[in-house]
Amino acid sequence: MKQFTTIFVFSILTFQLFAQSVMIRGNGVPVVQSGEVLDMPWSGGINAPQPANLTIASDRRGVLIYDKASDNYQFYWREQAEWRMETYDHKMPDTKPGWSLLRDYNCDGKMDLFTTGNDGVEVYQNVGENEPEWELESASLRTLGSSGVINLIINSSDIPAIDDVDGDGDLDILVYNFAIGGFIRYHQNMSMEKYGHCDSLDYVFANRRWGSFEECDCKLYAFNGQTCSDISAGKVLHAGGKSLLALDVDDDGDVDLFGGQEDCPDLYFFENTGSVGNDFFGSYQTDYPDPTQEVQIDYLPAAYYTDLNLDGVPDLAVAPNLNTNEFNTLDFSQTLWLYENTATKDNPEFNFHSKNYLQNEMLDFGENSVPVVIDIDNDIDQDILVASNGFEKDGRYVGYITLLENTGNYFSPTFEVKDNNFLNIPAFSLINVQMDIIPESEGVAIFVTGWQADEGKSETHVFRKDLETGEWTDAFQESFSLPIRSLDAVEFWDSDQDGDYDLMVGKADGSLQYWQNDGDYLYTLISNAYLDIERDFTGTRLNLVPFITYWDEDNLRDVLLTDQRGEAYIILDFENSSGITPVTVQSGNSDLQKVFDVQSWLSVGTLEGGQRVIIAGGVRGGLQWLTPENGDSDEEKARLLVFPNPVLRNQKLRLLSDDIMQISLISMDGKIVMPHFKLPANEEMQLEVSHLSDGIYILRSEDSMGRRDSRRVLIKK
Repeated sequence: MKQFTTIFVFSILTFQLFAQSVMIRGNGVPVVQSGEVLDMPWSGGINAPQPANLTIASDRRGVLIYDKASDNYQFYWREQAEWRMETYDHKMPDTKPGWSLLRDYNCDGKMDLFTTGNDGVEVYQNVGENEPEWELESASLRTLGSSGVINLIINSSDIPAIDDVDGDGDLDILVYNFAIGGFIRYHQNMSMEKYGHCDSLDYVFANRRWGSFEECDCKLYAFNGQTCSDISAGKVLHAGGKSLLALDVDDDGDVDLFGGQEDCPDLYFFENTGSVGNDFFGSYQTDYPDPTQEVQIDYLPAAYYTDLNLDGVPDLAVAPNLNTNEFNTLDFSQTLWLYENTATKDNPEFNFHSKNYLQNEMLDFGENSVPVVIDIDNDIDQDILVASNGFEKDGRYVGYITLLENTGNYFSPTFEVKDNNFLNIPAFSLINVQMDIIPESEGVAIFVTGWQADEGKSETHVFRKDLETGEWTDAFQESFSLPIRSLDAVEFWDSDQDGDYDLMVGKADGSLQYWQNDGDYLYTLISNAYLDIERDFTGTRLNLVPFITYWDEDNLRDVLLTDQRGEAYIILDFENSSGITPVTVQSGNSDLQKVFDVQSWLSVGTLEGGQRVIIAGGVRGGLQWLTPENGDSDEEKARLLVFPNPVLRNQKLRLLSDDIMQISLISMDGKIVMPHFKLPANEEMQLEVSHLSDGIYILRSEDSMGRRDSRRVLIKK
């Protein structure tokens, strides 16, 4: 949920640019965090990454990340020593993977894709020349068992080891028993044995208890001929998700093993003390690869051997393998651990580098980032507030708000992370915090809504700014509860023009509700399928999030909608129309719809000298910056800021331009109520409007080049 104060407060003469639905991803507006300028601030964040190296565009080698929590791909690379990112979903197969691993199975030097599918393990061959292209090689990997050929099943919650286990050059597979965990199963690829080359996927179920050990529970393994029944009351205690990575770290010819378990924070390392074909593990350790910083990731740590820092040598990356932060015990802003390899590929030496690699070069607030664009310090240029989950309190990560102050100016914004605890929201122990900015006669109020998990209800707090001290205070000193659930998205808006703010609620089930405010924040449900948007029984259009805005210049309210598909739509003049238009984002020669997370929150601002901008937050916890497709098509055009609009009669109408302008204000009946006057360049001017009647006026302007423009200004009580 976002503000619509920004829409009321700022309007511009280049407004027609924003009437288009095609946007361009921007990354050029600088952001300073902890004194450092971020390389790629508007990359959207990272939650549960599965990284691998990939070469695109012939020679651009980088890191492809599948983010399990947000179900999308991003590609990261370096350009003149600075990190860059582009979305890569549209260039990957249309799957819903639980895991996604790149491996060169046919030894052609190009990475192929192994992932989960509807019927088992899907394999896509990379058949591209200059750019990766994916061709389905196998819709369901098979393996030869004792009773014949069967599906090679891998749980979507697991990460298998797809590596050359027997050292013959083709890719074998290690995976835990998909039903109960416990033992590791070895599926041997017979491509080299049968055909003398490695380009086949011909598997045999070779060993049901590979490595001669059994996983029982966190830090509990059965070695040396024992089973879990010998050491854990007769059963496997831990049958949840698993992760595996097979890697010969000591260059002795056999593969060692890294493993993780669901609900266990440790990464286990098992040294292979046997030999190829007689692999044997007799113990584990948790202080490898670097005893100065053991892995502690509160869910299911998974290890990846990939060149994360792009120095030509594979590193060890560790990340959580999960869909959701169910108990809010994981800091999603620090989920890509790098153990840098300071030696060679075949004989690595790992040293701890950081817990937030790549994340430290972008804005990443944790998870569920909800932006609001607002001039918080009343200095003309717009700032950004971001609500998210990620503030540690009593062992959980709760909701908080961060202030990004615009330290540049209206025409050339620069943002700096100034306050990581704006309004002290963690004091309320809320999660999934959302914000609305409500215009009032003496400024604005900030409505902060979150979920009180311990009590199973929502809480909304209202903050107002003390005009004498400049401090924001909790206006009511107590909260009120809304008729919503934890994952619902709320927009406040005065639908019936009675001065009370009603509710538009995007439901987790995909429906849109309208609740009428009966006074004192007591609500009556008017529609369970507002705008004919009903519950989605297909499971594809869930997590609906509305954002009320003024998309075009007709002063009629429009609504932007996002949903689980990662797509956005707009309904113009939604109170009188039901036509839906998709919002697309330009990427190369393609206009993409799926560019957002499985749940995303949008805000609209006036930035970069009057250009309308969408700031998008989402599950990944970061922000994206989207500008209109033709936003830079007329760089020479003078830009005029007119705000607030609508303007109350007890307020001043403020003007600012980057060029000298001649201004006049005309009533709708053609009467000149403010004759031509000169507006200097880059100097704010305030106009008295208290003597004017309520209504719509036309503000006309002419810049130093003789170019004319006009727009409507609404004056009201």
